[in-house]
Amino acid sequence: MLSEEVLDQNEKDVRDRSCFEHASDSMLIVNTKHNRFEANSSFARRLGYLSGDLARMRASDLIIEGKEVGSGQAGLIIDGAGDDEACSRWQFRCKDQSVLPLGVRLIRVDAEQWLVIVTEAPCSDENAFRARQLAAIVESSQDAIIGLDLKGEVTCWNTGAELMFGYAAQEMMGTPVLRLVPVDRQKEHVSLMERIREGLKVDHFITLRQAKDHRLLDVSLTLSPIKDDEGHVVGVSETVREMTLLKEHEREIERLLRLYAALSQVNQAIVWVRDKKALFEKVCQVLIEYGGFQMAWISWYDSQAHALFPVAVSGDKSSYIWDIRIDVKDCNYPETLSPSGTVFCTGVPYVANSIGEDPGALAWLAELETRGYRAFSIFPIRMNGQVQGTLSVFSDETGFFRDKEIDLLKEAASDLSFAVDNLELEKTRQQAELAAQSERQFSDTMIESMPGILYFYDERGQFLRWNKNFEVVSGYSAEEIRQMHPLDFFMDKDKPSLEKRIEEVFKTGEACIEASFRSKDGSLTPYFFTGRRVILNDRPFLVGVGIDVSERIKTELEVHKMQGRLEAVVENLSEGLVIADPEGDLLLWNPESLRLLGFSDLEEGRRRQNEFADIFELRTLDGVKLALNEWPLARVRRGESIQDLQLSVRRIGSAEERIMSYTGSHVTYWGNKALAFMTLQDITLRKRAETALRGDRDDLERQVAARTADLQAALVRAEAADKLKSAFLATMSHELRTPLNSIIGFTGLLLQGMAGPMNAEQSKQLGMVQTSSRHLLELINDVLDISKIEADQLEIRPEPFDIQAALNHVMDGIRPMAEKKGLILKAHFSSNLGEMISDRRRIEQIFINLLNNAIKFTESGHVILEAGVMNNFRMPSGTVLGSVLQACVIDTGIGIKPEDLACLFQPFHQIDGGISRQHEGTGLGLAISRKLARLLKGEMSVRSEWSKGSEFTVLLPMRLDILE
Repeated sequence: MLSEEVLDQNEKDVRDRSCFEHASDSMLIVNTKHNRFEANSSFARRLGYLSGDLARMRASDLIIEGKEVGSGQAGLIIDGAGDDEACSRWQFRCKDQSVLPLGVRLIRVDAEQWLVIVTEAPCSDENAFRARQLAAIVESSQDAIIGLDLKGEVTCWNTGAELMFGYAAQEMMGTPVLRLVPVDRQKEHVSLMERIREGLKVDHFITLRQAKDHRLLDVSLTLSPIKDDEGHVVGVSETVREMTLLKEHEREIERLLRLYAALSQVNQAIVWVRDKKALFEKVCQVLIEYGGFQMAWISWYDSQAHALFPVAVSGDKSSYIWDIRIDVKDCNYPETLSPSGTVFCTGVPYVANSIGEDPGALAWLAELETRGYRAFSIFPIRMNGQVQGTLSVFSDETGFFRDKEIDLLKEAASDLSFAVDNLELEKTRQQAELAAQSERQFSDTMIESMPGILYFYDERGQFLRWNKNFEVVSGYSAEEIRQMHPLDFFMDKDKPSLEKRIEEVFKTGEACIEASFRSKDGSLTPYFFTGRRVILNDRPFLVGVGIDVSERIKTELEVHKMQGRLEAVVENLSEGLVIADPEGDLLLWNPESLRLLGFSDLEEGRRRQNEFADIFELRTLDGVKLALNEWPLARVRRGESIQDLQLSVRRIGSAEERIMSYTGSHVTYWGNKALAFMTLQDITLRKRAETALRGDRDDLERQVAARTADLQAALVRAEAADKLKSAFLATMSHELRTPLNSIIGFTGLLLQGMAGPMNAEQSKQLGMVQTSSRHLLELINDVLDISKIEADQLEIRPEPFDIQAALNHVMDGIRPMAEKKGLILKAHFSSNLGEMISDRRRIEQIFINLLNNAIKFTESGHVILEAGVMNNFRMPSGTVLGSVLQACVIDTGIGIKPEDLACLFQPFHQIDGGISRQHEGTGLGLAISRKLARLLKGEMSVRSEWSKGSEFTVLLPMRLDILE
C-alpha cells in the first residue's frame, strides 16, 4: 500500500498541475538557471501559440530583454528587489513576431523558479491590482469558493461553485449553506463552524456534499475565518475542491493493489504447490480472498467426453458450478458455443462487463443475476501451447473488468499455464525416474534370477559385475572374484583358446566357446560361454553368460545310443520295412525289403529305390496291372491304411513272379506330423503251400498274425526312436544356429570392408552368401521351433503384460515389409483390451507369423489386425476359458482353395508349392502358430475364398495362470 504521505503528495501534485493548466489567467513558471519555462494554455493562446509550439522554446526566445529582465551566461536573470513578490511590465514576442507589452506579477517559488502571472496592466495601483487579481482568481477558479456569514448563510458564490453544485448564484445568495450538506453530515458542519468562530482554520477536511441533482460529491474543505480590522471573526471563506476523480483514482489504485496482491499470491502458489489440482484450488481461493472477486473457477478438458468440467471452485456457496458440463465437440463454429467453449476453441479471452447485455450469457442470465453477479471474464489456460482449460472470474460490479484488470488476469492465466507445463514436466521427470528405478530393479532381478552365471569385465580382465550364482558355482567370495582374472577359472590347456575368444569379442563384437569351469575346490563342470562387446562411456566391455551343459552332453550321449539302437533294429529286422514321408523326399527300404525284391547288392537297391516304377510291375492276383498311384506305397503315402494287400510282383523283363503281402498306414508323431510305414512279406511259398495244403491254412494265418504283431511292435519302437530324433534336434538348437550366425556375422564384416576392400563381383557373391545364410537360418529356426514343440521341450512362461502394447509392437515391426509392397496395414483394437497374463513372446511370434504370411501372399489391398475381448467364452470342446482375446488377421491376398484347407496347418506345406512356387518360406509358420496357440490353451481357425483373401482367427485365454 502507498503511504498516506505519498498519496497526499500525489494528490497535491495532480491538483496543482490541474490548477495551473486550466487557470483562466495566463501563467508562466520560469527557471532562471536553465533558461526554461512552462506556460499554461491561456498564455499560449494570448501570444498566438498552440501549447505544443512552446515545448522546445527557451525563456529568452519568448521574453524580450529589457529593464527588468536580463540574460546572463548561466541563464535568465530576473531583476527585482529580491522580494518574493514583485510587479513589473514585460514585453513578449508573439508568434507573428510582434511585441506585446503586458503587466506581470512575479511570485518566487524557490531559488531558481518564479511564477509569472500575466495581467493586462502594470501594477501601478497595488491595492486595486490586488483586488482585481483576487476577484479574477476567485471567479476563474475551478474550485468552489463560498463566502458565509457567521449564521452560515451564503454571501459569495463563484462560478466554480455553480459548476460543482448546479446552483446559480442567485439561488444560493442569502440561503443557508446547510442545503448542500447531507442530513447525516449536518452535525459535522455545525462543529466546523464552531471552530471558525473560535478563529481556527480548517485545512483539507474530507467529507461529502450534495449537488442540486442529489448527487453526493467527495470534497475537500478548507475553511478560513474572515476578520475585520480589529481582528474579530465576521465571516467564513470556504474553498470546496471536488475529490471525486481523486477518490476514483484511489479506488482504482486500491483495486490494482488488490489485484497485484492476488497475482503475487498466485505466483507464490505456483512456486510452492506441486500438485495441479491443489494449485488450481489455491489460485481460485487467492482470487476470492485477495482479488476481490465474488467467485472463481477453473475448468479442464476431458478428451474422451470432448467437454470441459470444473476441477476447482471458490466462492460458489450453492455448489452450482460442479454440475456444469461444457461441450466443445465442434470448434469449427465457436460462435455457437458457450463463453467458456468459445475461449477454449479460440484461445481468446472473453469479457462481459454487463451480464444483462452480453448475448453469450443469456442462457445463464437468471441464474447469474440470482447470485448477484454483474460481470465476468474468462481466460484460456494452456498446456504445451494448446488450450486445455479456462479460468473464469465473476464480479458483482458492472464494468469491473477494465484494461488493467484484464491485463493482470491475463498474466495470472499465463503464469498458471507456465506452472501447469512445469508440473507436467516434473511429473514426466518423476515418472522417468520411477521407470529408470523400476528398470534397474528389473535388471537386477533378471541378472540374479538367471540360471547360469553372468559376468561383466573390461579389456584388462577386471570384473565389474557378476550375479550371485557366479559366487555359488565358483565357490569364491565377491572380494576374491574382484581380484581375479577371467582365465583364472580354467585349466591351463583351455586358456589359449579362451584368450583367443576373448580377443575375438573385443575385436568383432561377440564369440562363444565350450570349456570346463574350475571351481575353488578344483571340480570341473562343462559350461557353454558366450561373450558380447558393449560400449559404455566410450570404453569396451565384455558381458556374457555361462550355461551348465552337463545334462545336455549326457542327453546327447543317450540320443546317440538310442539312434544306434534304432538303426540296428531297422537294419536287422527280418521283415521288409519301408518308411516314407508323405510329402517329402524321405524313402527308406530296409535290407530285408530290398532282398525280398531280389536285390543281392543292397547298395544298388538303395541307389535305385526311386526307380522302382521302371523296374517292377505290380498286378492283382486276378492279373489286373496296377497304375503307379495304386501301388501300396502310394496309397499309404496318401493316408490310406492297407492290411495284407496281396499283389503279384514281377521284375520287368523277367518271367518270374513273386507274391507279396503289403500292410501299412500313417503313424502320427509330434502332434500332427505323419510318416508312412509299410511292411512287405514274400508269401509266394505260402500261397503255393495254400494251393497244395489247404489244411494248413489256419496255422499259416497264425504265423502271419504273429509276424504282423512283431512288425507293429517294430513300428512302435521306430516311433519312439523318431521322437528321440526330434528331441535331439530340439536340444541341438544352439549348435545348429551358431555356425550360421558366424557365417552371417563374418560375411557382414567382409561386406563392410573391415577385412580390406573388395571388388564389386566379390561383394555381390558375398551378398548372395549372406542372403542364403539368413534364409537357411530362418528355415533352421522354424524347424527347431516345431521340433521343440513336438518334443514337449517348449517352455511357456506366463507373465502380465499390456496386450495392446504387444500387438502395436508387432505392427511396428511388420510395417516396413507392408510399406515395401505398397500395402495398407491397419489395426482395429476394441477399448476393452487390457492386461493379459500369458507368454508375451509366443503371442507376438504367432501374430508375426500370421501378419508375415498375410503380407507375403497379398500383392495389393490391405492387411488388417482386429482384436477384442470376449467374456465367459466356451470352447467347442466345452472348456470354459473365461475372458478370451479374439484376434483376426484379414488380408486381400490370393486366398486358399477349398482342397488346400485340409493340409494348411501341416508342416512344410505351402499352397503354392512345387517347381513354380512364387513365394519363399519353409511352410512351417502356420503350423508353428497353431501349435503355439494350442500350447497357450487356445485355438486357431481360418476362413478363405480363393483369389479374394483370407481371415485367420486366434482365440487365446486372457488369464493363462488360472487355467494352469
